[in-house]
Amino acid sequence: MKAHKLLGTVQHQQRILYGSVMDSSQTNLLVITPTYVRTFQTLHMMSVIHTLRNVPDPLTWIVIEAGGVSDETASLLMNSRLSYHHLGFMEASIPSSWNDRIELEARLRAEGLR
Repeated sequence: MKAHKLLGTVQHQQRILYGSVMDSSQTNLLVITPTYVRTFQTLHMMSVIHTLRNVPDPLTWIVIEAGGVSDETASLLMNSRLSYHHLGFMEASIPSSWNDRIELEARLRAEGLR
């Protein structure tokens, strides 16, 4: 429900900025997804892949992976049929505390923007 409300807020702000009709042929959507190797990573990544397949082009998906680029993630992305960039981020280890993980994800997103 939070995601639905967030999407509605974003769409509302886009209507304010760009008017009620946006030319989708000139709008490039950039999606940055931080990730790391874990038990349910494939499940989570497939969920994102299926969601992004419903987004009209042009779409650029940047996947930044803590611990470097893994073969598992590379294989998922290769079969996704999406335009993507797969980047590795050399982090020594994945933090165990929730707050430290949130901080790491923020650093991964910032690196993806760079």
